[in-house]
Amino acid sequence: MWPVTLGCVFRLKRLVTRDEGQGLVEYALVIALIALFVVASTRSFAILLTTVLANIASAFTSYVA
Repeated sequence: MWPVTLGCVFRLKRLVTRDEGQGLVEYALVIALIALFVVASTRSFAILLTTVLANIASAFTSYVA
């Protein structure tokens, strides 16, 4: 059995309470949310653009025919 010294307790406490990587995780979450928003808006924009281009194409074909 290893003796528990005061130094070991302080090291363990410092290891548990460290928050050095917290900022990096927050930035990663923000970037992930922005990426999700961009993907969702791109899909809806693509559907809208397809509809607009289809309407323009049908208008041109009705004028030509």
